[in-house]
Amino acid sequence: MLLLLLVGISAVGWIWGLADPRLAIGIIGAFIGSFAVLATARFCPFSLVFLVGLTHLIFYPLAAFLNLLLDTPAVRPDLWDSVDLAMAGGAIGCLSLAFGSWLSRFVPARRTEFPDFTPPRVTGLISIAIQIIVASLLFALGLYYHSSVTGEYAFHNIHYVNALVIISWAGHAGLFLQVYRYSKTGKTYDALLATGVIIFTIALFAPSGSRTQTFQFLPLLAFLFLTIEKRILVKYAILGIVVVMGLLLTVGMGIYRDLSGLGILSEKEGIAPIFDMFRSGMESLDESEALVVQRLSDFVATGRIIDYTPGAIPCRGFKDVGDWWQMLLPGVFRPDIELAMDGARETVKYGVSTSTEFGSSPVMIIGDLYGRGGWFALVLGMGMIGFALGTLDRRILFRTSPFTVIFFALFGRHIFSLVSSSTLNVFVMLTRELVLMLLLTYALNRAVAFIDRKTFVW
Repeated sequence: MLLLLLVGISAVGWIWGLADPRLAIGIIGAFIGSFAVLATARFCPFSLVFLVGLTHLIFYPLAAFLNLLLDTPAVRPDLWDSVDLAMAGGAIGCLSLAFGSWLSRFVPARRTEFPDFTPPRVTGLISIAIQIIVASLLFALGLYYHSSVTGEYAFHNIHYVNALVIISWAGHAGLFLQVYRYSKTGKTYDALLATGVIIFTIALFAPSGSRTQTFQFLPLLAFLFLTIEKRILVKYAILGIVVVMGLLLTVGMGIYRDLSGLGILSEKEGIAPIFDMFRSGMESLDESEALVVQRLSDFVATGRIIDYTPGAIPCRGFKDVGDWWQMLLPGVFRPDIELAMDGARETVKYGVSTSTEFGSSPVMIIGDLYGRGGWFALVLGMGMIGFALGTLDRRILFRTSPFTVIFFALFGRHIFSLVSSSTLNVFVMLTRELVLMLLLTYALNRAVAFIDRKTFVW
């Protein structure tokens, strides 16, 4: 983190030379706000506050800075006009979140000491078995392949997806426990088994074209390893491998989905067209860079909302809060099914997206809070989120154990998406999803302890 801080300081002059003073101050302020969030998490990757700070660092100041490095910004010109407001919102939002996280330290300490034990080696094998079962069920139901890969996606079976995804997450928890076991034993066999499970899981779901199923667990797994591994060189070697693997998988998966959707891939050619696209992509590297930067530039929604509110579009307030209880129910019992499209509708209203079905621009939590009540709602809302996540860190994730490792694997993926969520989604995340993930964590932890009952007594 010290090296990153030095790089950031040295980049200030670079940013100032590339942007006008107002935008440069906004980007630098967003960097400072993001680092303040990381500092309140003590720069520990095994932290929910750290995850939120890191995602805001990537999707606000870093994304804006990468746009400045291109010949022309990778986003629409009308949205780029509000980038300085987006950075101001990112800076104030992150500072508010950091303040809320800092305030959580004054909550009376009543930490739960979860029992620690070495997970049995069979958890890695169980993880493989669960992933095979999930992949088989998805295939049988016509839900295995991403809808952009095949036109025969069984949308009528979509209601089975959530249950199967949660089962798949339980398999990922077994993978995380295998990595934790290696940290406890230090045996080469455990390291090889953990690596084998990771590669197997990626290979099992890669043909589906779904990034979520294939490798979404990789960042959280890397953060767990960075926390429990004590050897500096090994830490950053693994981090480098994960970053490179993530970029290759992201680009490769996108190419695969495009070629499959166009019917170019065939059994005779295999995956050769994908490598051809890789080579041609290297020849047009500028276009590839612009595409990656565009995917990171979701801050444009925040800028547009701050620019248009309350002048062109009035603040919408929190009048819909009375309907939020509906989201605590399963979808089949929910009176208002469209309530879940809350964020997508806002991006259409502000002209960021053109469709609630096919738009890819999320509303962003900072932008949605501002759209509801201006700067006051933004500061108060982000402060409350920081307080809640800081409390969870200090009550649950203050030390690693099988329970906290499972909880981090299950609930951490929800926190990863908080940066691009609506206020309603954050409410659901910190209520329904939090309770479900805690219950599932407790059940899985008891199951693992039961398997290892010869050496562990609850």
